[in-house]
Amino acid sequence: MKLALWDSNLLSVVDGTLTKPNMATDLDTYTNRVSRDLKAQLQIATTLYKGALNIILQATSAKDCWDWAVTKEEKIVMLHTSCKASTTCC
Repeated sequence: MKLALWDSNLLSVVDGTLTKPNMATDLDTYTNRVSRDLKAQLQIATTLYKGALNIILQATSAKDCWDWAVTKEEKIVMLHTSCKASTTCC
């Protein structure tokens, strides 16, 4: 997911290095930033499982989606991997 965001020039939207400009003082930059945020949210959403997708759809920004995906998806992947190794799980 991180590589896809980087390739789409959207990683700065989710890692906090690109801040949202003031709509009243810089409308063009603000509009561009909102557009990039929505593209980043879409990029994240298309890589998640259905259950995870349902949760991130409640997020208000790509950074919120990213923060959730990085913390929760890593746990889901680790759980899935440990379940595959166990005969009593899942």
